[in-house]
Amino acid sequence: MQDARYIIKAPKIYKIRNAGSGKYLTVMTTPATDSGRVVQLTTENTARQKWIACPSADNGHILSFLNSGLAIKYISDSDNYCRIYNHSDSDSAAINIAVNGSYYNLKTTKGGNNYYLAADASGSNVYWTSGDSTAYQKWSFEEV
Repeated sequence: MQDARYIIKAPKIYKIRNAGSGKYLTVMTTPATDSGRVVQLTTENTARQKWIACPSADNGHILSFLNSGLAIKYISDSDNYCRIYNHSDSDSAAINIAVNGSYYNLKTTKGGNNYYLAADASGSNVYWTSGDSTAYQKWSFEEV
């Protein structure tokens, strides 16, 4: 090891849980596809709920779906549902992971707007909305 120049650490893998609903971010389709929906479900022991948070070039993070080239990104559409897109898609911004008490807000500033990832109270949809600090916009990262 005395000649080693770099030490490579494996990225941490997380399940991301909503504070309001208690459910986890889950990729809806298997296999995952570009522009596929992300929803919230109760805990499962599957790859559909496993995420990696990697720093990005624009001081945010890329929330990457495990073992894929897909990540959560905000791209405006009529319903603002949370979707996963190819990492190399330059039409979207990285996600800022901001501490909020013992939780985190997942935020994008795409187009100068502040949008937060939120779970709906019905317990299924995940979407982008303006901030109102409810428990449905707070997330915890649980290492797997």
